Amino acid sequence: DNQFGPVGPNNTLWSVMVSGNTVFAGGTLTAVGNTRASSIAGYDGTNWFALNNGVIGEVNFTYVFALARDAKYLYAGGIFTNADNSGARAIARWDGTNWFTMGSLPGYVFSLKSVGSNLYAGGVFAGTNGTNYNCFARWAGTNWFIFPGDFAGSAPAVTAIESDGTNLFLGGRSEEHTSELQ
Repeated sequence: DNQFGPVGPNNTLWSVMVSGNTVFAGGTLTAVGNTRASSIAGYDGTNWFALNNGVIGEVNFTYVFALARDAKYLYAGGIFTNADNSGARAIARWDGTNWFTMGSLPGYVFSLKSVGSNLYAGGVFAGTNGTNYNCFARWAGTNWFIFPGDFAGSAPAVTAIESDGTNLFLGGRSEEHTSELQ
């Protein structure tokens, strides 16, 4: 839309979210309008802006698939190896000024959902038995709790998370699932 000024993102967007009067966009972009940005950018209604150095990964293999927001932070999840030299991998927290690591979440993040004081991540995470994968986790404030149960089948992943305030609903790809998730 021309309300976003000059040419928008120069590559694919995988995630968009609104927080107050700001739109955040994540994907494989390297520029928005006349602004250089690395996989994530914001739009304040007038101008695009970079979130410092954004997130980086291997050449042609950096993605921001998911964005979420709580009262204090913006969260970005995807496939990346660093967020503005914070050491964050696959998921990072932005406080409006800087990026921060959120501990070790081994794998790729495809979906995020903030519900109350909880942040949930869906994706593909290292499994417990070498062949199956855990695909759902909750941030416990200082570390990740990966929910028990394995998603089986070819290329299992949680790619969508939604909540009605009481229940969580997960969507994605799995040929079978066993879990103690409640």
